Amino acid sequence: MNRYLLVGLATWTMLCSAIATSDHYTHEMFVRALKQGGYVLIRLDQPGTKGQSREVCVPETGLIAAIHIEHHLDYDAPGRERALQIALARKNRTFSFTNTKAFNIVKPLYTPSRLADIRRELAKFSDSELVSQLQAIRSKVHDLYSHAAPEGSREAVAHVLLQRGILVDEDDRSGRLYSVDPANLRP
Repeated sequence: MNRYLLVGLATWTMLCSAIATSDHYTHEMFVRALKQGGYVLIRLDQPGTKGQSREVCVPETGLIAAIHIEHHLDYDAPGRERALQIALARKNRTFSFTNTKAFNIVKPLYTPSRLADIRRELAKFSDSELVSQLQAIRSKVHDLYSHAAPEGSREAVAHVLLQRGILVDEDDRSGRLYSVDPANLRP
């Protein structure tokens, strides 16, 4: 009986944590990342399910690549513009990919459990502290997705940061996350 109570309590805590998370990710942030690069939050329909979707964090380049594949678009300027327009047309940021190759590009490598763990760790810091940690060479934020962390941890960290209203991208050379616009952080 205690085991069921503990499982129920843990589930309730995770749900409350998810609900209590203030989601500051806006459509404007989505558009900006699509146009300038960075991570985006999307709702990804799960194949073979009836309308089941999951919010996931993917690099803008991954989303655009998946759209290219799904819609058989050329990899030229007009094809890129068409892929961008398809993404921008999804006001609710929900995407379905029937092409397995396209879906595999955007499917998350992190689990809901890993996301919850990272959300708990980052809840200890204010938004301005998180931005400062992103700017630092070594920090708790960077440690959460270090080489020793489970696969997909970088995207899970980016997911939580985006939900907190902090636009992030990945440095091409170091693989480190950085704040796209630390000067415009919400008060």
